[in-house]
Amino acid sequence: MQNRYNDIGKNIAKKFDNIIVSLVLFLLCTLPLAIDLRLVKPFSLCKLILFYGTVLFVITVWSIRIVSVYAKNSTSSRKIPRQSILHFYHTPLTYPVLAYITVVLSSTIFSLNRTISVFGYYEHYEGLFTTIGYVIIFFTILTYFKRQHVFYIIFAVSIAVFLSSIYGVMQFLYYDPVSWKEWQDVDDRLKIVSTFGNPVFFSGYIVCVFPLILVGFLIQLKHASIKTIRGKYLTAFLFTVLILMLFNLYITKTRGAWLGFISSLLCVTVLLYLEFIVKHRIKFIISASCFIVFFGLLIGCIYKHSINQLLYLLKQKGDIAVALTGMNTGDSISRNYFMNTRSGQSILYRIIQYKSALDIIRDRPLTGIGPDMLSSVLPRYAFNHYKQSPYTPKFENVLGIHNDILDKATTCGVIGLGTYLWIFGAFITCVKRHFNHLEKHTPGGIGQGNDRLILSGLLACLVGYLVQQQFTVIEYPITLHFWVFLAVSVVLVNSIGEKDTSAKIAKKERIFQKKSTAGTIQRTRHVFLFYLCYLPIVGFLVYSLCYLIYIYKADVMHKKGLDFLTYATKHPEPGDKLNKNPYWEKGLEYYKASISYNQKQTLYRHPLVGAYLFMLKKNPDNVDLIKQTIKECEEIIKIDSNDELAYNYIAQAYDLLEDITQLNYSNKIIPSLEKTITINPYKVTHYIFLCTYYIKKGFYDEANAILDKIYSMPHNNDIFLRKLKVVIYGKRGKWEDVIKESEQILSTKTDDIDAYQNIATAYYMMKKYDDAKRTLEKILLISPGDRSANNLLQAINHLKHKNDTH
Repeated sequence: MQNRYNDIGKNIAKKFDNIIVSLVLFLLCTLPLAIDLRLVKPFSLCKLILFYGTVLFVITVWSIRIVSVYAKNSTSSRKIPRQSILHFYHTPLTYPVLAYITVVLSSTIFSLNRTISVFGYYEHYEGLFTTIGYVIIFFTILTYFKRQHVFYIIFAVSIAVFLSSIYGVMQFLYYDPVSWKEWQDVDDRLKIVSTFGNPVFFSGYIVCVFPLILVGFLIQLKHASIKTIRGKYLTAFLFTVLILMLFNLYITKTRGAWLGFISSLLCVTVLLYLEFIVKHRIKFIISASCFIVFFGLLIGCIYKHSINQLLYLLKQKGDIAVALTGMNTGDSISRNYFMNTRSGQSILYRIIQYKSALDIIRDRPLTGIGPDMLSSVLPRYAFNHYKQSPYTPKFENVLGIHNDILDKATTCGVIGLGTYLWIFGAFITCVKRHFNHLEKHTPGGIGQGNDRLILSGLLACLVGYLVQQQFTVIEYPITLHFWVFLAVSVVLVNSIGEKDTSAKIAKKERIFQKKSTAGTIQRTRHVFLFYLCYLPIVGFLVYSLCYLIYIYKADVMHKKGLDFLTYATKHPEPGDKLNKNPYWEKGLEYYKASISYNQKQTLYRHPLVGAYLFMLKKNPDNVDLIKQTIKECEEIIKIDSNDELAYNYIAQAYDLLEDITQLNYSNKIIPSLEKTITINPYKVTHYIFLCTYYIKKGFYDEANAILDKIYSMPHNNDIFLRKLKVVIYGKRGKWEDVIKESEQILSTKTDDIDAYQNIATAYYMMKKYDDAKRTLEKILLISPGDRSANNLLQAINHLKHKNDTH
């Protein structure tokens, strides 16, 4: 009876194991395919919720399994060791991974913004929670996956990449059922974004999984099951997937992915023919050297100009913009390459990002700036190396450094990078020790042999991931596959000692059984006390799922509010009737609902503040609405002290309040605008706002200094900036400069009434009435009913008549 009782316990534990394995396979199959058109960002957030939800279920099932087995053990006379209860096995990567997650936690504690570092920046989501999810999935695979489960991973991944590749082909053939124009996060440079929203991420995913599916196809070719109908269908399916992947990789046209793809193919080729290479080492070295030289010359010929300019930019220690302007004696053709081609600009941006990353590492070498903080910090560091000018391309801010090594060093510090490299070192050592001992041809079912072939594919996937990640931004659905393949490789390598480990556990169980049966069996705990542990476990799951649902609903509500307000702004109501517009009211309600569901997300608060400012343009005397706007901006700043839009909005609100109350709020407005420039020194609108406020307050020297900075940057509204200078000259009584700047405006826009008006006013103040009259007549030819021109003309006629009378 006791043996039967223990067998039931083992069967229950086995069912829990199967559930956990199924959850991981489900995640690998569905994560790349997740899309929800009800969201503001239809690709990223739904994938994140799916990832977090699956991790939560894995934690729950794992915890319930531990409690169940421990309860059975405590009420049974046949004791089993604690290692069997916890079901957690030590591997060479255990300590490096635990050290890495510890450093990430420490970096989050000392982060520049803990909220962003914990939850991740909106749309990127590479915060602490995501990293913890990677590690949990990693240890889950190490604990519950066996050799026979590896082929299930191949099949799950092949289904996901097959469906995403089909969608990519549909987009290429212009059969996409979804129009992505209303979603700003969809990168339509090349149109082929599939289920990832960006061609770079889609091609990166293909590179990460291609070698694994390739070895799965090779296994099917040489396996005995190829003779069966099921085997033939599976072989044809994998072959079709490979063809689709190659086609999609070609049509996405991403350079970093191709480098990763070539590197992964070279890796899998070398690993498959390792014995041949060892036997014919000299031939291999000669052949490999010839191939590398040929490939290097080919790349050098194709990208000769790019490589030369890359080397040139790397030598620039200071302002790179100066090196690309006409003030430099360099080749003008080389400068045009960077200014007019996307590849040239891409190289320029990479150099700026790398130099900025080195500066960040120098300032915060130990803990870094915190996970996912690069987009907030990068602009101010990049400004030290790349001061925009009219001769250089516009600055492009990104969510991270286009280099995995520098990304880890900047966000988690040098210590974080060290633990990250420690993982690779331990992994390489582990694989190198056992690779040659893996069986190459083992009889049995699919996935029970060919361990070395599968491991070769996994290693090639890791190589492809690491190579391409040195040229692109991290994307968590792709990074998840890196951790999965890392864990599966360790599972295959440790399969050699699997029997020994099982024998040791069985031996410990027999020793425990002898000790327990030798004495009197005393049950000091009641079984229901153990089952009480289910309550906090289930409670944690319910609470966490509710939190995920709230995050999800917040984005859905925000999307609805955005749709309503977009329609309302196209059909505006005048003045106080704006609040009575049902679309406008409904949009504001949805915006507020999204904030209530996710109060830590600043992106949902920005449009609400923007809507308030839009309402204030229609009804500027609403003091209560102004104070509400200021309060909302202060809430944003509490969440993110480096939010440039919040400081800009709060300056606008105080500016309106100053006009209404006639009180001086310059101590609020000027510091806020200076903060926006500090956070993002590349946005011209921040400088213009500060300049206009300086003019308004009569600080003309400060306004001139700001205008000089603006003129050194690329800007689209040169006429508006000249008009600001005209205002400054007019306030200072420099009428000749007013005429000169206004004539410059007229050389660009011949019918600018304001420029004519300023010239006429300058002539009037200089008492050159005839010149002023001729200028005013030009205005009246353009706009006969212009009141200002008519009034000034009457004043001039009155003065001339008065002078003639005297």
